Amino acid sequence: MSSVTIETLGITLPNIKQFMQAPAPTSHAWVYEGPKFNATVFGIRGNEERIPLHDHPGLCGFVKITSFSTKLRAAPPEGGIVEALFEGQRQLTPEDQAVHLIPGNGNIHEIRALVPATYFFDVLIPGYRSDGCGYYALSEPDAGLPPPNTPTLLRRIAAPAEHTTLTIPYTPVDRL
Repeated sequence: MSSVTIETLGITLPNIKQFMQAPAPTSHAWVYEGPKFNATVFGIRGNEERIPLHDHPGLCGFVKITSFSTKLRAAPPEGGIVEALFEGQRQLTPEDQAVHLIPGNGNIHEIRALVPATYFFDVLIPGYRSDGCGYYALSEPDAGLPPPNTPTLLRRIAAPAEHTTLTIPYTPVDRL
């Protein structure tokens, strides 16, 4: 997982000028989709644009930055209450190992680009389900981010209207 690059996946990314002019802040290419796992490449268009705070209920995830760098904020859920422990932020680059997110440890997370045209490889285990993901916001957004390892109240919200994604043309792997 940690040695995955855009080149090893054989994906032709849009050039930076095309990507920066795209109508959506994020793009994706399905690499593989199956009942045991899903693999996707995501791109975030601009500096400080993001994939909003969201979860993948019951799934484990691996995130590998393939170009430039991102900031990952993670907060695991605690029971049925939307209270989470804010673990802090980590800046990740292609040189870093893949990050492992599991239920109860980093499953509620946000990925924010630190430079334009940032891409990452994402694997979810088991495969993505129809119940999808939920989106969250800090219950007191004006207070800013809490210190690391601080219990934090999150409010579940509808998918943010500005979170739209374009498809990168790619022929997914049909079997392993």
